[in-house]
Amino acid sequence: MRHSSLLVEERVEAIRSFNRFYAQKMGVFSTQDASPFSLTEVRILFELFTQQRVTAKDICRALAVDPGYVSRILHRFEEKKLIIKKADKRDARQRFVGLTVKGRRLYLAWADHANRHVRNLLETLCDDDQVRVVSAMQVIEELLSKTDDESFVVRILSPKWLNGRFSGYSLEDCEKLAADMDMNCEKHWIADRNGRLLCAALFSRVSETTGEVRLVSGELDTMAGDAGQKLLRKAVSFSRHAGYSKLIFNSKSRLNNVEALLQEAGFEMVERVQYAPKEASLPACHWEIKI
Repeated sequence: MRHSSLLVEERVEAIRSFNRFYAQKMGVFSTQDASPFSLTEVRILFELFTQQRVTAKDICRALAVDPGYVSRILHRFEEKKLIIKKADKRDARQRFVGLTVKGRRLYLAWADHANRHVRNLLETLCDDDQVRVVSAMQVIEELLSKTDDESFVVRILSPKWLNGRFSGYSLEDCEKLAADMDMNCEKHWIADRNGRLLCAALFSRVSETTGEVRLVSGELDTMAGDAGQKLLRKAVSFSRHAGYSKLIFNSKSRLNNVEALLQEAGFEMVERVQYAPKEASLPACHWEIKI
């Protein structure tokens, strides 16, 4: 039997070999790539594009990048008028960073180029092989995300998975969601921790310009913390890429910490409707965010 350390080294080399193959295949180091940005700059632009309220500190934490390096990149972006910084109304010491119109257009042009490259790769495969590739990537992401008991994985969700897993969704509800769902302009996501479902975000089309997101709790009956926040950010990001100009959310006060999550994601409460006296503890709140 071969020594376990030798097997580990072979596995390490296999992963490094795949990294080199993947980087070359995706054009990360290609001199023909039309992107004027470095890989780190693109990752920062993506964070700015997909999030409504983000600070330099948030970017450093999300990307695990040195604060000084991020600061220099943001300074260059500001000189090129790609970003704008605004003080938080509630705390003037905190400054949010956002893309300007020029910055958004530049990022979208790069994203369109990158998407065409990926589509060209997928078109060389049959439909079954495309599914195998995406599934393999999801497995890698899921396994390598399990670093501790508090970690969780976010994945695209099939409506039929809701049945029996999330409170308030019967088989009929799930079948209706699946039948009505348009994959081009609607999407659902799930967050799970080591196989236990935390919560899901259901994004549906209201009109050509407006989308709606709903959060439903899973086995752990919670929407608080990073899982709920990440699902909302997924919905906001999808809204932008799908061409919506507004995203709405309707909630009731019994949903744990939803108000804080919505504010963190950049939503603003535009209406509060009080129910009849016997249901006074459950006011309906209408939230929205301009995309």
